[in-house]
Amino acid sequence: MKHTKIVATISDQRCEVDFIRSLYEAGMNVVRLNTAHMNEEGLHRVVSNVRMVSGRIGILIDTKGPEIRTTPCAAPIEFRTGDRVVMQGRPDGETTHECICVSYPDFVKDLSADSDILIDDGDLELKVIEKQAEQLICEVQNNATLGSRKSVNVPGVRINLPSLTEKDRRNIEWAVAISN
Repeated sequence: MKHTKIVATISDQRCEVDFIRSLYEAGMNVVRLNTAHMNEEGLHRVVSNVRMVSGRIGILIDTKGPEIRTTPCAAPIEFRTGDRVVMQGRPDGETTHECICVSYPDFVKDLSADSDILIDDGDLELKVIEKQAEQLICEVQNNATLGSRKSVNVPGVRINLPSLTEKDRRNIEWAVAISN
C-alpha cells in the first residue's frame, strides 16, 4: 500500500482533463487548490475535471488567511539603508517614499517601538523607532525597491486579525459541500 502522497497545485488556468490525467498517471494523487488565486467558478472547474480523471484523487484546499499589504504606489520606490519613512494603516492611501500605507487600519495600534517590519517577503526591512498616535516612524534597514501591494509581516507581533477571512469560511463550506 502506497503511503506517500504526491501533491500538485492545479490552477483553473491550466486544468484540462488530459493535463490532470498525465499528472495522475505519473503518480500524482492529491490536487491542491490555492484559494488565494481562484474564485468559486475556478474551483468548480478544477474539481470537475479532476473527478473526470478519477474519484480516487484527493482534493486539498489551501485557504489564504488574513493578510496585510502595502497600498498601490505610482511607480517602484527606491529605499536606502538609513532612510526614514512613516507607516500608516490607511487602506485608501497611496504609498510614497515618505509614507508607506497598509491595508490594515489598526496596524499602528498593534505595533510598538522597536518592532521589525518585513515587506515583500523580507526584501525591505524596517525598524520602528517611534510610535505616534496615527503613524509609525521607521528606519530602513537595507537597500530595496518597493512596488505596489506587497506583503507585510511583523515577526513576533500579534496582529489583531481573524484567523479565517470570510472568503476562507465560504471556501471551507464549499469544500465540505462538494465532499458529500
